[in-house]
Amino acid sequence: GGGDGGRDNEGGNNKVVELYASYQELLKNTPLITKSVSSGILTLVGDVIAQWLESRVEGYCEWNLVRMAAFTVAGTFFVGPFVHYWYEVLWAMGRRLDARGFGRWTKTLTQVGVDQSVGVALFFPCYFYIYELCEAAVMLRRANFNEAGRKCRKDLGGILVNQYKVWPIINLVSFSMVPENLRVLFSNTASVFWNAYLCTQIGT
Repeated sequence: GGGDGGRDNEGGNNKVVELYASYQELLKNTPLITKSVSSGILTLVGDVIAQWLESRVEGYCEWNLVRMAAFTVAGTFFVGPFVHYWYEVLWAMGRRLDARGFGRWTKTLTQVGVDQSVGVALFFPCYFYIYELCEAAVMLRRANFNEAGRKCRKDLGGILVNQYKVWPIINLVSFSMVPENLRVLFSNTASVFWNAYLCTQIGT
């Protein structure tokens, strides 16, 4: 019995190692596609959590499949590629700072500072419009960018306040401790519950 349990655990661990190795290989060979698909899946998970939490508050469960699909598309075709290319910019900045002899923490704090200023300013306003475009595509209707702009003006301030409570610390850990090729995965995994919050703010 005990020996079988040990072998089962060992087999499970081997599968995790194999999956990790496969994911690393995909990151090496097709980084953009791998990160985009990962982002789409994790964004979907975030919206499933968000809708489940909303159903607990409202007292009934009514799954919004259109919203799930729209967030999955947005995560795959916007969030994943944006984070991939934005991180490339940050890593290039880090390499330039290394070449000029700056210390590890100076480099990390500079990257976090640029990410939390320029990156935030680029990403969040765009997300409202991208989500509207994705929802319109899923529903086969014309995109209403005026409505997206209204939601952006109404909700962006609160989103930014809350993101500054969470993401500077997460990115400080990511940029200083996580291997470069796994940082998008780390960021996306850490963002599952953030995505759940964001889905309640941006989703309809």
